[in-house]
Amino acid sequence: RLSASLPRDWKKLPPPNGKQETLLRQVLLAGLVDRVAKRDTEIRNGPPAYQTLWTEDRVFIHQHSCMRAEPPPWVVYLELSASSRVYMKGVSPISPHWLPTLALSMCDRMSPLSDPPPRYDADADDIMCVISPIFGPVNWEVPPKTVSMPQGSDRTKHFAKLL
Repeated sequence: RLSASLPRDWKKLPPPNGKQETLLRQVLLAGLVDRVAKRDTEIRNGPPAYQTLWTEDRVFIHQHSCMRAEPPPWVVYLELSASSRVYMKGVSPISPHWLPTLALSMCDRMSPLSDPPPRYDADADDIMCVISPIFGPVNWEVPPKTVSMPQGSDRTKHFAKLL
């Protein structure tokens, strides 16, 4: 049993603070990049439905999950369970902004956008650009993200231009 290997006072641990909670969710995403689901905004009747990366069927948060009360737009899940519907179990909310960093292998269209143009960030001493990636085999749009300009000839070109 897992509880036998834990310290005796493990139940006295305080709940994670906001930063720890974010880090725990990021760890879950890093380990479950193939189990991301996005809320289907086109379905308005009944419980909120989600799209997964690997099936066209709509899936739902399990009826016993605490996440069902306020369903987040993006989640990772541990398993799918089929009964009258397909349900996700072990659901945790994630931010789509984390995908280009923590699930890079599943992202495409990572090239810098031309608008807004790349800029120099004096605080970071780096050239920054905006990317608008797509995620997974279903090509979900991910919100644009400001990142360090990738190495290569474009970075050199923009560096010379910004001088």
